[in-house]
Amino acid sequence: MRSCVQLAEILESIVATCDVPARLALDPVGVVRTYRHPAQQELAGLLSASLAFGQVKALRRAIEQVLSRMGSDWMGVLEDRHETLCRLEGFQYRMVRGRDIGRLLVGARFVQRRQGSLGEAFCKEFHLAGALRPALVAWTRQLRDAAGAFDHEDQGRRGYGHVLPDPAGASPNKRLLLFLRWMVRPNDGVDLGLWTTVPPSALLIPVDTHIHRLGKLLGMTQRSNPSWLAAEDITAVLRQIDPDDPVRFDFALCHLGMTLGCSTRPDPTRCESCPVRADCQQRAQPRMAESL
Repeated sequence: MRSCVQLAEILESIVATCDVPARLALDPVGVVRTYRHPAQQELAGLLSASLAFGQVKALRRAIEQVLSRMGSDWMGVLEDRHETLCRLEGFQYRMVRGRDIGRLLVGARFVQRRQGSLGEAFCKEFHLAGALRPALVAWTRQLRDAAGAFDHEDQGRRGYGHVLPDPAGASPNKRLLLFLRWMVRPNDGVDLGLWTTVPPSALLIPVDTHIHRLGKLLGMTQRSNPSWLAAEDITAVLRQIDPDDPVRFDFALCHLGMTLGCSTRPDPTRCESCPVRADCQQRAQPRMAESL
């Protein structure tokens, strides 16, 4: 990996050249930002983050379809479990079904009403635990308990635990960390800055395939797969550059990866337009030299 000064220059350049309005039109947080009330933003954010996998246009359609089915008074509808599940009957996005999303949102609305907000619930757990991961484990347990039991037919089905994964495992928990980024980071036109009592310095970068690949190419992690440990590796490097707000680079980095379609093998055409090509670990490998 290059020095922190050199890496900082690369990352700041990526942030500076990111077309935020254009990328926001594709990103799921763009849906969240259409709402103005914090309670709506929390619930729309949880929905959007929970479905943030797969092809970006398809997931945006899925998010909008759920909200359309719920109607204009969707906050009120979520206080009626039966009505919510009826409205979402027949919805499916890949392995996730309407009842998966419906129970999650009903549980989240219950926690909102009981605790004042999802942020209040998380902040209590964060200040009690003093660390991000145990707070996230406790907070997701609250949501699962409030969501209630799933039908017998859901047991063993992948969608059953997909919308709200257990952050105690080895998974990078990208979607949960993405939701935290939206809620905790200051309002910068992308993130919303709703949960002001959690410091942005405590966040971990949400690691998907794009961030993991760029992290490896820039020498920020050597992990072979996206994982919680890979998220810790990459964030530790970013903290050396910006200790107070290490994950502020995430939006631009993720969309850079999406735009370039960076692959595991060098591609002369794509690599030529890549802003990190001079520092890419892949370029140093013999096969890159051969391909050029």
